[in-house]
Amino acid sequence: MPKRKQKKTAKQRMRGVGSLSAADAAQLLALIQAQGGALGAAYASTTPAVEKRRHPKRRQPTYYRLRVDLNGAKPPIWRRLDLASDLTLDKVHVALQAAFDWAGGHLHEFRADDAYVQAERFLDEYMLEGHDGTPETDVRLDQVLHSPGDRLHYVYDFGDNWEHTLKLEEVAPRPASAPLARVVGGRRTAPPDDCGGIYGYQELIEALGDPTHPQHGEMSQWWQEYGGISSGRDFDPARLDLEQRDLTVQERLS
Repeated sequence: MPKRKQKKTAKQRMRGVGSLSAADAAQLLALIQAQGGALGAAYASTTPAVEKRRHPKRRQPTYYRLRVDLNGAKPPIWRRLDLASDLTLDKVHVALQAAFDWAGGHLHEFRADDAYVQAERFLDEYMLEGHDGTPETDVRLDQVLHSPGDRLHYVYDFGDNWEHTLKLEEVAPRPASAPLARVVGGRRTAPPDDCGGIYGYQELIEALGDPTHPQHGEMSQWWQEYGGISSGRDFDPARLDLEQRDLTVQERLS
């Protein structure tokens, strides 16, 4: 077997330096410092930093047509909403809760980018305690979304971690008499609160839909207590009462 090379001690590494002249040693030190400074600058330039990419507020009221997807849901779960572009993000949160029929009992945040570290974060009053971010009440929707294709990220419940992607599809005039928000499309019902995230929800619907599933009785009882229906067998994940979602959104933002 080849012998392991022993690491040199600091004294051994310095033996070669001791033979340098004072001038050579000074020149070597200056070179090391210069290289160190360059490396430090390069590291600083690549270190993730929060970027504030705010757009100017629109002068005229418009409708933003957004497609909002629940990330990771298979089959897809999504909503299409028309939102007034001058809504502040706390109001957008209210609209999203109503559109997906969430209960609203958990923390949430908006992010300007999907990457968590360098994204600018827009936080509710509870998240602002102990976290860096901008109050969501201070930021309008048209300051973070401007052109079709722009995206905004929304996370609800940091336990179940329901992540949503808001994609701006269209910018259109908004009549003065039009509601602040409305639901105009979508697919499938949203998962209930506290069901364990995307994977927990998938296990839930598998158990509810199969009377022979070993957890069918347990899940049916859970759904009866927390899902608001008489039996797990009555649950249809493909169903979406679009009219009811739209009515709820408009009521909560009226």
